Order: sequence, then C-alpha cells, then structure tokens
Amino acid sequence: EITKITNTEPDIIKYRAINFMSQRFFNNNLCNSDIIQSLHNNNAESAYMQYSNIFDDVYNKSFPIKNKIISSKDKEKPWINDSLVSRLKIRDKLNKLANNKKISRKIYTDFRNKVTYQLRQAKAKYYDEKFVANAGNIKKTWEVINSVIKPKKVRPKVSLTDETGNKHKESLIPNTFKDYFTNIADKLTSKIPPITK
Repeated sequence: EITKITNTEPDIIKYRAINFMSQRFFNNNLCNSDIIQSLHNNNAESAYMQYSNIFDDVYNKSFPIKNKIISSKDKEKPWINDSLVSRLKIRDKLNKLANNKKISRKIYTDFRNKVTYQLRQAKAKYYDEKFVANAGNIKKTWEVINSVIKPKKVRPKVSLTDETGNKHKESLIPNTFKDYFTNIADKLTSKIPPITK
C-alpha cells in the first residue's frame, strides 16, 4: 500500500497590531499607570528600572504579540500589507452589514471601490519597484514578467511510503507507481477463489 504524506506545515509570523485603537488604548493605560511615580524616585537606576518595567508592561498589554499564518495566497500577493489586510476585513464586515440591511448598500460599494483601487495601486507599485530593481538584469526582468503573466502555483511537497513506513526516493516514485498499477490486477485476481462446478 502506498501512503501519500503531504507537507502542510504553515509559515507563521509574529507581529504586533499597531493601529489607532491600540495606540489609544496604550495612551490611556500609560496615563492611568504609576509611571509618573517612578520619576520621583531619587535613585536613578531604581527609577529607570521602575519606569522601564511599567512601560514594558503597558506596551505588551496594549500591543500583544500575535501569530499570523502565511497562506499560499499571501505568498502570491506580496503587495498586500497589513494596512490593506485591515481594509479588506472592514470591507467584508460592511458587506455583511449591507446584506443584513443595517447600513446603506452605497456605503459598502463606495468603500469596496476604494479598496479595489488601493489594491491595484499597491500591485502596480510593487511591480514598478521590481522592474526598477532588476533594470540591468534581463534574466530577473523576465522572471518578473513571467510571474505576472503565468503565476506559479504553490504545490505542497509529497512523499510516498510503503507498508513498512519506508520513504521512497523521489526519483523512484514514478516507477513505484508504474509497478503498483501494473501488478495490481494480477494481485487482485490471485485472491479470487476458484469457481467450483
């Protein structure tokens, strides 16, 4: 029996979401903390440690580290940055609100059209920068052109194992398939009990 094992381990990046709301949360928390008290400490080293600990604590609570799984779609569209991702999420939320008749359909379509325009601008800028960076290199320039007209599909790596769990060498996989399907009929036939008259 041949088992297919697909490598599906995702790429994960760590980031902090720094936006208007998290900055506002940070400012409020910092104002309500004891950070001013640390400035009244007469010992400079102790004051700095107290100040640093309070600041770090408020910063980490306001901008926690998050994990983001990078999908194959993300890899195929490197011009989509965090700001555009945020707008795409807002666009989808507005679409739901419009579908539920909670907001005017025009609010959604106006925002959607702006996001579509921004996506096109970001994509154009990305490829402009690629062409400028590779202006003196014909091979790299053609790689950029080919990536636009025929984007590569990201395919997972596949390995095959036999009944005992041993992996087949990649170069031998085609022959393994050929042998398997060539001999399967004989193996099945040999298991059929003879017909008694």
